[in-house]
Amino acid sequence: MSPTTKCVRWITVIAISAIVIESVLAAGNDGQSCLYGNEPGICRGYSYCRPLLEESRLVKICGYTPQQAIVCCPLDYQNRLQQLSNRRERISVQKCREYNRPSTSVLGSLAIGSAVTKVTKRTQCPLDQNLIIGGVAARHGEFPHMVRLSMPNDYGDLVPQCGATLISEQWVMTAAHCIASTTIVARLGELKEGDDTFGDPIELQVVQIVKHPNYKPRTVYNDIALLKLARPVSFSSRVRPACLYTSSTVDRTKSIAIGFGSTQAYGAASQELLKVSLDIFSTNACAKFFLRSRRVPQGLRTTHLCAGFLAGGRDTCTGDSGGPLQ
Repeated sequence: MSPTTKCVRWITVIAISAIVIESVLAAGNDGQSCLYGNEPGICRGYSYCRPLLEESRLVKICGYTPQQAIVCCPLDYQNRLQQLSNRRERISVQKCREYNRPSTSVLGSLAIGSAVTKVTKRTQCPLDQNLIIGGVAARHGEFPHMVRLSMPNDYGDLVPQCGATLISEQWVMTAAHCIASTTIVARLGELKEGDDTFGDPIELQVVQIVKHPNYKPRTVYNDIALLKLARPVSFSSRVRPACLYTSSTVDRTKSIAIGFGSTQAYGAASQELLKVSLDIFSTNACAKFFLRSRRVPQGLRTTHLCAGFLAGGRDTCTGDSGGPLQ
């Protein structure tokens, strides 16, 4: 083979490669037509219709630019984005999505060209396990929304007295009956007293207390309060807000209670965060247990959630009040 022939073949290969690359880039031009599922679409930068793609979890790649991927969006993506925004008007829903991002990872890769890739998310929180009677120790990162509230005792010493739930960067939620003082210290990211394996817990003063305006002491009605922390907290694997339940009904029969409360009647508080599995009962089934209770003079309401274990041996105790039930 002569040098001239080799040169011709080399040039031919380069030319063919250039044609292929040009074809791929042309398919990724912003504004070109594409197929979004089974309907006409338009190629746009990923940021244009990201919420829609996250909702459908179906991504079709048109091409790439140095800044971002060019993906296939529905033709009416602007109208759909508005509709999606209207459905998410509740701040709790928006924030839940925002807070959930650090706890999930995207699985799978996006293919080049017109291939369709199913995008799935895997929760990075530890998998749940069966709970034994009386409660077991929680694991690192399992309940990053848990907050421990300390208040002065009769001698002026700060001691843990209630639990609470982190619901945003600077607010926690607890029971109104827990607020026995204006001096409150919130402790976040703690799994076990004295254990700094995963870093020191965060301690912050409470600077504002907001009780439900219709709360009356010694009753179970409107027993809720919000506490503002001295500063916003940074989120991590051990400190992250809970997603607030937005439905008016609960469609599950099991729940998990957590806390540092006493493990037996009149006993000392637990030194580590414990979890226990409890059954959820309907309001009607639970009401019969409170017929003569002075704390429930008007009976249970549909806004109450009743959880327990009829066989005994599982429950919350002193020090668990105000803590999360999930």
